[in-house]
Amino acid sequence: MTTYFDNAATTILDPALQDEFWRLNQEVFANPNSIHSEGKKAKKTIENARDFFAQYLNCQSNEIFFTSGASESNNFFLKSYPCDLVITSPAEHSCVLESAKASKNPIHWLSLDKHARYNFAELEKVISENKDKKILVSIMFANNEIGSINDIQKICELKKKYANLIVHSDCVQALSKIKLDLQKLDIDSISASAHKIHGPKGVGLLYLNKKSQGILSLKNLALIHGGGQEQGFRSGTQNVMGIALFAKAIQIAQEKNYSQKVYELDKYFSDKALASEDIVLNNPSFDKIPGIFNLYLKNCKLKKEELVLQLDLNNFCVSSGSACSSLKGDAQIISSYVLRAAGIENTIAEKSIRISLSSFNNTQEIDNLFKIMQKLSANFATL
Repeated sequence: MTTYFDNAATTILDPALQDEFWRLNQEVFANPNSIHSEGKKAKKTIENARDFFAQYLNCQSNEIFFTSGASESNNFFLKSYPCDLVITSPAEHSCVLESAKASKNPIHWLSLDKHARYNFAELEKVISENKDKKILVSIMFANNEIGSINDIQKICELKKKYANLIVHSDCVQALSKIKLDLQKLDIDSISASAHKIHGPKGVGLLYLNKKSQGILSLKNLALIHGGGQEQGFRSGTQNVMGIALFAKAIQIAQEKNYSQKVYELDKYFSDKALASEDIVLNNPSFDKIPGIFNLYLKNCKLKKEELVLQLDLNNFCVSSGSACSSLKGDAQIISSYVLRAAGIENTIAEKSIRISLSSFNNTQEIDNLFKIMQKLSANFATL
């Protein structure tokens, strides 16, 4: 039986959603834009989910827009927001990197520490030197490959000094694991995806505060034109079932305290790794999202993709890095751009793999993984 340790790429649909899936499939199937009773029922289902997310994130319901996922959300915001300068990190998810480039705006790439965290002093210096310009800062809340958490609050506080500053954050890995209070954070925009939190694929959200909505004029800059759904921002019949299951996945995670389970597994894994003579963690020892580990086997000669395949042959699914960036060619697979951006030498980067846990994993699976890694390290030892 295969053990799945690639939860930062995607997660299993929560079995607790199965009953809700079939109920929605049978009872809430109508087009939510139809004016008959079944259509109104479907529309109410969407609006109930929107209200739930507004309460969960502490924002207004009309600041939540449902999309096909965080990649769409990030693309829209970064390509559409009118600015003179984009400041971002070279360790962002590829959808942010490529969207920033596609925006045709000047970009300042922040330097990073060894855990892929941005340099705040550099960030403020660049903002100060360009204070008369409209500046968009986009920094992910938690890194998807190395797990490090960025201080987004500190960036948002700069808005008090610099009126032309707008802050966006990819919160894909943070949602449901870290408390996100958008009013307290005073952030302009965030993105998230359901499939990272045991919800369905193909649905996500964009939070866009009222100030940004006024600047953007959603109807004029819509990604998809047609029926005018989502306040004119995204035309097309909404994914009623996906949206409802997205909200339900969050509710179940809260009720079953999934985040605490992942914290406990994270500590168990970390303790075992630190006790090992052969496993070296690239992760920070603090300010790390629970459940994500980036590591290499010190005495093993296998490159990352070779190690991933060997583990797969032993019924363990792990990752060589971001699933999206792995499609870009051999160079990206061999050497993670995130690790290289963090200054980790290539000989380490090309050996490092990502292991990501969920609340559906257990300590026995972790024990079994460590035994196999120890075996592989012995069988493929460096000379």
